[in-house]
Amino acid sequence: MIAPILDSLYKGVRPMVVVGAGYGTPLGSRLLMDDPTLADGLLLIAPAQEHGKEKACWVSHVLESPFFRWAQPSMLHSANIEKFTHEAELRKMQSRWPVIKVPVICSQCRNDDLINTTNALFAKKITQSQSLSIRMIPNRGHLLIFDEAQRIRWVIKEMIG
Repeated sequence: MIAPILDSLYKGVRPMVVVGAGYGTPLGSRLLMDDPTLADGLLLIAPAQEHGKEKACWVSHVLESPFFRWAQPSMLHSANIEKFTHEAELRKMQSRWPVIKVPVICSQCRNDDLINTTNALFAKKITQSQSLSIRMIPNRGHLLIFDEAQRIRWVIKEMIG
């Protein structure tokens, strides 16, 4: 659904790097699984790629009960729905990883309290990309995309040459 929009907007624009953060990393990966020629690189920031490694707080289940659902912000509700469906979707994608042949960079925070840091190692194990690089960022938590925006810009520039 997203790939045709990207294709119509950026057809012929090269180089192109797909960037995904957190629960958005499977979306970026899936774009390249569906069309391996869509982009020239894949940047996964705080990747949530390995099924069964999601952290769900007990309060997430409570907030999704009919009694509380109406009171929560839509962003929180969307995040909860993602958590509850994420593992099944990742299992469906598992066999498709070898299709991704472009350079892949996983940027993961060593102190991420939401996304298990083994996710970056999982990407290394499962993908057959000839150039997968894992960059562990010290002394940072989950919000790498905000805390290290300049570093992320540098990585994108590095990927597009």
